[in-house]
Amino acid sequence: MRNNYTILIIDDVSLNVLLLKGILEEIGLSVLSAMNGPDGRRIAEAEQPDLILLDIMMPGEDGFETCNKLKANAATIDIPIIFISALDDQASVVKGLSIGGWDYICKPFNMAEVQARVKNYLRLQSAYKMVIEEQSKRLRQIFDAQQAILVSPDAVSDAQFGVYYLPVNEAGGDFYDVMQISDDLFGYFVSDISGHDLGTSFATSALKALIRQNSSQLYSTSETIRIINKILLTLFTDGQHLTAVYGILDKKNMTFSLVNAAHPPILYLPVAGDPVWLPANSDVIGVFQDAVFETQVISVREGDRLMLYTDGLIETFSGRAMSREEGYQLLEAAGSATTDCPCQEAVNDVVRTMFADGRKAEDDVLLLGIDISVFRTQVTKTGFTVILPATFKAIDSVAEKVQKYLNAHELCESAFGIVLGCREALTNAVRHGSQGDPNKRVTFELARREALIVIQVTDQGPGFHWQQALHRAANISDEGGRGFAILHQYFDTVEFNPSGNKIVLSVKGAGQPARY
Repeated sequence: MRNNYTILIIDDVSLNVLLLKGILEEIGLSVLSAMNGPDGRRIAEAEQPDLILLDIMMPGEDGFETCNKLKANAATIDIPIIFISALDDQASVVKGLSIGGWDYICKPFNMAEVQARVKNYLRLQSAYKMVIEEQSKRLRQIFDAQQAILVSPDAVSDAQFGVYYLPVNEAGGDFYDVMQISDDLFGYFVSDISGHDLGTSFATSALKALIRQNSSQLYSTSETIRIINKILLTLFTDGQHLTAVYGILDKKNMTFSLVNAAHPPILYLPVAGDPVWLPANSDVIGVFQDAVFETQVISVREGDRLMLYTDGLIETFSGRAMSREEGYQLLEAAGSATTDCPCQEAVNDVVRTMFADGRKAEDDVLLLGIDISVFRTQVTKTGFTVILPATFKAIDSVAEKVQKYLNAHELCESAFGIVLGCREALTNAVRHGSQGDPNKRVTFELARREALIVIQVTDQGPGFHWQQALHRAANISDEGGRGFAILHQYFDTVEFNPSGNKIVLSVKGAGQPARY
C-alpha cells in the first residue's frame, strides 16, 4: 500500500498555502504549491499529485478556469480537485461541482474537516486505481490461455451481424466481439493488435474479458475505450499497440455511437443514399497516457448496414501491396453490390470479391457486417417480447424464437400449430396493418399464464380487419378467411381490438409456467 501521497495546493495567498501545508503535513502528506493557475497546471502535469486543493478567487486565471483546463488535459483529467474559497453561495458550489470538482471547502479552514475530507478522497482515488490494477491482474492470469473465444451470429441473434475471420497463423492479432449490453443496446468491437507475438490467448480471451468488463449502458463508447487504454498501458511493452473500432447500436433510438481509435474507416451503407466512410477520430490504444478518445454518434435507419474490418482485407494480396485508396474503392463497390443480400451472405461475397483471381491474404482478414434493425428481444419471467420491423424477414426470426421456446418447455406436440398461427398473425400485422413499411414496428409477446400460452401481436398501422375475416371465415378461399381459419383451428380463443391493430391468441399448454 502506498503511503507517500502528494497534495498540490494552488492559491495566490501565501498565508493560506502555509496554513494548509501545516494541516496536511501533520497527517504525513507531501505538499506541492503554486501561486497561480498556469503554474499549478504545469506542476500537476509534471508531478501527477494525488489530489489538488484549488482556490477560486485568484487574479487572472481563476480557479474555475484552471479546473476546466485541468479536466481538458488528458494528463491531468483524473486528478481529483477540491475547491477552497471564501465563496459559500450555492451557485459557486454547483458550478464547481459541475465542472469536475469533487468537493468544496470554505474558508476559514477547520483543520479536522480539511484532514478528514482529504483522507476520504485519497481513499476513493486509491480504490479507483486498485480497480484498474485488479483488472490488469485478472488479465495476466488468462494471458497464456490457449483457446480463442469468438462469438457466432447465432449466439447473439438480435445483434444481426455476419462475420468472416481468417488469421494468417495461430497467433493472429485481429479480434472481434459482439455483445448485448441491455435490452436495447448492442456492442460491436473490432481490433488489430500490432504484431503476431502476443499469443492467441491475449488476442481473444483476455481482450474479450476486458471489453466485456467495461461495456455498460452507464459508459459512453469513449469512456469504455479510455478505461481499456489505461489497463493496456500496464500490459503492453516494446511498442505494442492496438487499433480498434468500438460501436454501440441503440435499437430504441436508432443511433450508432462509435469510437474509431486509429483504425481503418467504417463503411456505412445507408438503405437510401450513397455509401459513407466514417474515418478514425481517436488515438491509438495502449501507447499514450494522455490519449484522446471521442464518441461520434450517427442516426441510422432500418435496413442500413455497417462494415467493420481490419487492414488485412484491403492492403496486401499475394505479395502485391494494394494502396489503401484502391482497397477502399474495391470494398465500397463490393459492399454496395451486396446490400440486398442477408448479412452473412453479403460478408462472404465481399471477401470473395476482395480476394478474386487467386489473390491470397498476407495478413489476418476480419470483416464484420452489421445490419441495422429495431429487432430485439426482451426476456420476461413468463416468456418474451420481440420488437420487430414490419418485414417478412423478421417474421422468420420470431418464428424461430417461438419454436425454440416451445421445444425448451416440452410443448412440441402443439408447436406446429402455434408457430403457424404466430406466422399468420405476424403476416397480417406486417402486410395489412403496417403495409410492409420497415420503419413501422410490430410487437410480439408470448407469455405463460397458468396453463395457457397467450400471444399478442400489435402493429403501428391502421389495422387488419379481423372482424371482416371472421365473417368470411367460412369461405376459406378468401385470404382473410384462410387466416382466421388457421388461427381458429390451432388456438382456443382469438380476440382483437376494435381498431384491428392488435390480436390476442391463447391456447392451453401442458405444465406450469417456466422461465424463458
